[in-house]
Amino acid sequence: MSAFDFLVDRNIADDFRGCSFLNMLSETSPEKELVYDEIQNHKSGLLLFFKYELKDKELAYLIYSLFENAIIESKLQRNQEPVFRLKKLAENLIHAKRPSN
Repeated sequence: MSAFDFLVDRNIADDFRGCSFLNMLSETSPEKELVYDEIQNHKSGLLLFFKYELKDKELAYLIYSLFENAIIESKLQRNQEPVFRLKKLAENLIHAKRPSN
């Protein structure tokens, strides 16, 4: 779950500014197609990363959603607790989906 560890590092480095793309999204209307498309492309690429890493489309979407929520909640609360909690939940989901040996 290195993506969540990366988020912890980014929160420290950027003082909990959150995701620039999510920040732009809240200030951009769909009529600004070029900006809106760039935001969608970034988020689609992030989802593709999780699909590639996890090799499971539905699980990837769940983990992606938890990651996005970790960004938002850590920005809102200005601490790492949401990242740690959501990382743990993601780890539990991944472990539950893996076949038992």
